[in-house]
Amino acid sequence: MKKTLTLFLALLATCAAGAQSLKVIGGSSDNYMLLSVSANGKYAAGINQSTNNSILWDINSGEVLETANQETANCVNNEGVMVGFQGDYPVKILPDLTVVQLLTDTMGMANAISDDGIICGATMDAGYITHACVWKDGQTIMLPEPTTEEAGTEVNGTSAKYISGDGKVIAGYVQDNMSAWPLIIWRLQDDGTYKVFPTCKTYFNDGTDTANKNPYYGFQATGISHNGKWVALQVSELGESGFLTASRMARYDIDADTIQVAALATIDGNEENTECLSCGISDNGTMTGIYNWAFMYSRKGLLWPAGKGEADLLANSYKSIEELAVYDQGSHSPIAITPDAGKIVGFGMNADYAFEGYCLNTQTETGIHAENMGTTTDSPAYYDIAGHRLPSLQGVHGLVIERNAGSSSVSKHILK
Repeated sequence: MKKTLTLFLALLATCAAGAQSLKVIGGSSDNYMLLSVSANGKYAAGINQSTNNSILWDINSGEVLETANQETANCVNNEGVMVGFQGDYPVKILPDLTVVQLLTDTMGMANAISDDGIICGATMDAGYITHACVWKDGQTIMLPEPTTEEAGTEVNGTSAKYISGDGKVIAGYVQDNMSAWPLIIWRLQDDGTYKVFPTCKTYFNDGTDTANKNPYYGFQATGISHNGKWVALQVSELGESGFLTASRMARYDIDADTIQVAALATIDGNEENTECLSCGISDNGTMTGIYNWAFMYSRKGLLWPAGKGEADLLANSYKSIEELAVYDQGSHSPIAITPDAGKIVGFGMNADYAFEGYCLNTQTETGIHAENMGTTTDSPAYYDIAGHRLPSLQGVHGLVIERNAGSSSVSKHILK
């Protein structure tokens, strides 16, 4: 029993050591912009704006590797494999920075990679129209495209932008006449092929629906959760004035076929007219975003926790991390979030007007993820050693963190 208790206390100490903190790279001669984080939170990928090369950051060790030939990385997986493009061609970049061309005679782009290496993206035909595809086991596999009738809007090509961790769900878009890139989804079927689901037909209005049966004139995906449940969306509607409303963060529950649109907390008094950009989304629906994204040097980072109605400044959720408020004075862009919402990566402009990439550890000093804290009136609320809330204690063994009702005070228990 003593040995078991010691082990649990050691685990608790490890959890506490992961208290809210910020790791930073670049910010001087190297202007680092981080665009992706691996599901396990080990790697972040992005670009060095000073050289236009891609970077791979081992968040744990601090090591930063940089490519040499202006490759651009869009995504990184748990093994440190990045995907993106070099010039007009899609590439895979291995952890030792070896560049593997996915296509040599056809233009295209690699957009995202699953845990086991399935890559989604698009090829480009002779007429410069993109067509969604995946690369699997060294093969280029074209994805089915909806017809104009099926999509409810003109289809002039497609692209696969984001892929779930298991490779079974892909989010992308159809190229429409408005260049609004409305959402479509592909799902892996039992026979090993992908089936297209033109979600846009139900929600997207390309201007021809004068009755406004479909509410969203902007309906673009910006990310997918690792578990394939959620799609991060950027949406806009037709306002009473006859003009489009400012873009808002939204999340689409794929299985339930429902959409939640974020309201905005009071930020600067001009929320109604300020554009917001959706970015990453976790497995429980927690999202990151950008306030005033249309202006590069006036951006502020946003956080929209799961189960909450409002998105607010990221800096307001982590006031002990003073750098976040500094970033909000320049170009704050929290781009990606891990599946457990434990880490957020992005970039911002520091006090010296240089871009630095960062990784924010979102855990509180108790080890409970901040977005799980809430203001519960239930007594008590329980969390596991990783900081995730437990729906019940049935079948639970080992160390449990108990949070008292209406506060953040905690106690620890060991369940046999």
